[in-house]
Amino acid sequence: MDLKPRIFDAQIFTEESVCSTSSRLDEDCVHPYGWGTVLVGGLRFGGGPISVDTDNDGTCDMEFGSAYFALDITNPEKAPELLWSFTDSNLGFTTSYPTAIRVGQKWFVIFASGPQNYEAVRQSVPSVVYGGSDQTSSLYVVDVEDGSLDHTFTLDAHSFAADPVAVDLDLAATGASLNRSWTGEAVYVATDGSDSGVEGQVYRFKTTKADGSAEEVPSNWTKGLFFDPNSVAGDNQHINTALSVARDDNGEVWIYFGTGRFWGVLDRQSPYYSYQNAFYGIKEPTDASGNLSYITVGPKENSLLNVSSTEITDQDSTSFSSVMTDIEQNYAGWYRNFSITGERNLGLAAVLGDIVTFSTFVPDNDLCASEGESYLYALHYKTGTAYFEGVLALPDTSNANDSDADGVDDSTNDVIYKVNVGKGFSTTPNIHTGEQEGSRAFLQTSTGAIIPAQQSNPGLTKSGKTSWQQEN
Repeated sequence: MDLKPRIFDAQIFTEESVCSTSSRLDEDCVHPYGWGTVLVGGLRFGGGPISVDTDNDGTCDMEFGSAYFALDITNPEKAPELLWSFTDSNLGFTTSYPTAIRVGQKWFVIFASGPQNYEAVRQSVPSVVYGGSDQTSSLYVVDVEDGSLDHTFTLDAHSFAADPVAVDLDLAATGASLNRSWTGEAVYVATDGSDSGVEGQVYRFKTTKADGSAEEVPSNWTKGLFFDPNSVAGDNQHINTALSVARDDNGEVWIYFGTGRFWGVLDRQSPYYSYQNAFYGIKEPTDASGNLSYITVGPKENSLLNVSSTEITDQDSTSFSSVMTDIEQNYAGWYRNFSITGERNLGLAAVLGDIVTFSTFVPDNDLCASEGESYLYALHYKTGTAYFEGVLALPDTSNANDSDADGVDDSTNDVIYKVNVGKGFSTTPNIHTGEQEGSRAFLQTSTGAIIPAQQSNPGLTKSGKTSWQQEN
């Protein structure tokens, strides 16, 4: 069992009688108001098929496979209680990290089908086809309380899916129109496929009715394609990470993700090694009134600005503003192609203080080598470029191109948005905010090293006083 557990609180339990007859502070009141803590785990690659002969008669009479399970871990002083386990013939390896969502008064946990083999490729054709699966990928919506399957959505043929993410889009509502429903409005998930043109796609599931109220019946949720990065023949962009979702200062919803995969030996050999991967920042489409329209974003060559070659010079706010204005007026977002052959994004991006931070990995295509190299990016979330002031700096002047660690290249005067953090495989950076200005990104690699990087974020990274007025 090697899948990271998902832990969350949910109001699905029956409150103990002592909670109301005595006190909700009583030690026997474990689930006050029905709230409790749930752990959902999965076997990941530890869930391979196993046949067992329980009565030693030479015939296997039990079959075990990959599964998800849920535990009630509310009371840390007592042993966890098994709530349910779930498996399905189409589940594959349970590599998909579950997400939890409350819709109306219903609580669900959502996960997707994984690859069928350790190389994560399609094998049921005369020769192995790169990527995907022999099955159609599925998204499972399961009742948190008892593990019953509420609905299964089918995604792409010959594929598996990444980690879904559930989003409460009005959580940040403010002002006089404050109208939080405390319910999730959307779920996003991406795929890794083997069929041409659909090597990776991003799907969106709308969990509300036409009037905006919560749709508690998952079979009535609206499935739609959000974006396909493989609009040009030969793109071959597979997606294996969860998507990051954020709102900008205009209230628009942005979706961030990168492409690439690293499951087995084939991922570090030709032809895949030379495929072009990229990172995307895409706005959710809106109608004339500014409401989400839930339509598909068009092909990247027409709908997104390619900022792969765009450099921002230190203090050149004019060029930076020009890019931002161009995107705001003419595009649904941006994308940046990775500059190194074999470079791919394998982890979730973090969005904080107007900066989207993520890592990439370049495996060594020499099968006798094992480490590869990792890189850390810090892009402005609305442009996909560097900011017009230094943001990203490694400590102790370990970046040879930035001797004074101010986030600006010494020779070109370009603002640095990407740094080499050394040998080893890496996935998701963790962001820390403390007493210092800005934030710090920490990235752990497979060598065991933990790399810190200082970020001078242009936006807010923590709550605090924004203004005050003294009255006599």
